[in-house]
Amino acid sequence: MNPALLSNLKNPKKLRPNHKYLSYDHFLNQRIDSTVKIDFGLMYQSITSQTSNAYENSYGVNLAYLAFSFPLSKTWGTSIGIRPFSTVNYNLNYTSPVVGKPDVTSTNVAKGRGGIYKMYWANGFGLTKNLSCGIETAYLFGNVNEEITSTLSDFSVNAFGFQKQYIYSAYNLKPGIVFRKEIVKSYRDTLLVADSNGLKTIPKVTKMTKSSGVFYNFGLTYDYYSTLNLSRNVDLFILNSTQNITAKDTTIEKSTSKAKLPPSIKLGFSIDKPMKWSVSADVFYAGWSVYNSVYNSDKLVNSYGINIGGEFTPGQLKLRSKTFRAGFSFVKTPISINGEQIEDVSVSIGGTIPFGRRNPTAPVIPRVNVALVAGQRGDVTSIGLREQYLKVYF
Repeated sequence: MNPALLSNLKNPKKLRPNHKYLSYDHFLNQRIDSTVKIDFGLMYQSITSQTSNAYENSYGVNLAYLAFSFPLSKTWGTSIGIRPFSTVNYNLNYTSPVVGKPDVTSTNVAKGRGGIYKMYWANGFGLTKNLSCGIETAYLFGNVNEEITSTLSDFSVNAFGFQKQYIYSAYNLKPGIVFRKEIVKSYRDTLLVADSNGLKTIPKVTKMTKSSGVFYNFGLTYDYYSTLNLSRNVDLFILNSTQNITAKDTTIEKSTSKAKLPPSIKLGFSIDKPMKWSVSADVFYAGWSVYNSVYNSDKLVNSYGINIGGEFTPGQLKLRSKTFRAGFSFVKTPISINGEQIEDVSVSIGGTIPFGRRNPTAPVIPRVNVALVAGQRGDVTSIGLREQYLKVYF
């Protein structure tokens, strides 16, 4: 199984614009953002993996995003940046029997590190007052290093193992469109008009509208990927008693391959009062059943999910106010074990905190974005495997 492809980060698409921070996660709103922004973030991740007879913890820190956006005209905004497309970070210990040797067991340690990054250039264009379109082009690249070490019981031999390195590259094209319109309040205004003699009044009813300050948004994006280029190197090594590699005995495999990545479609809706509050939801579908690779013997299934979230900014001085967020995500992953598709369920909380002694009327004030995501994949009872994870973005 290609480990980097199946740990794709969930980044819910926020359809509502907010001028306080960079909208790198939804390029369609960039055309209405008139300020220059730069944003940087890190992610700490802790994973607890459990099977019917094993329990392991792994953790690590990785780049969450680096993005820079700026306007090119009144109806054209652009951004460039880099963020993870997927991450791999695990450390597992397990035992297995040795075929033909019922009295001998193998103690195994499996480690994996690395991931795929996405370097992108995104543009958003205003077509009309209410309609925008955009396109994101990206280059995917990265590598994953796996190491599997085995030690046999009752044998006076050194531990041995395999080192595997996967190298990935592909291109991504994502067009999209969003419709945004204000919810207008209607009311009737009655005006009394005198007749020609000035004696009789005739009521004149006029239908009027006024601004509500609340907007609704519909958005659609389509992800298309080029053929994924892969290469794999596999080396056999021997460990001494201090767990250091004494020799790489031979290169078992050095090969290249190609794989077809599935397209995906996302549909979202949100309602918001700019700089005050918003509620949003999106659904997605990815046809992972088309994925094929000589390095992947497991059959993948189609994936889909829903993300729901909201944010609220209390107070009147909105540029200096704190913003609070919460969300929920449910995903049917492309991995199926024993005929049961693994589910990924998570909740999140977070916020934005301004800092520094800047002019409160300035269009942009330095801020710190923080988020905490807790979730679970799989279930020990039904499929024999469960992962509980905690992610901290800062």
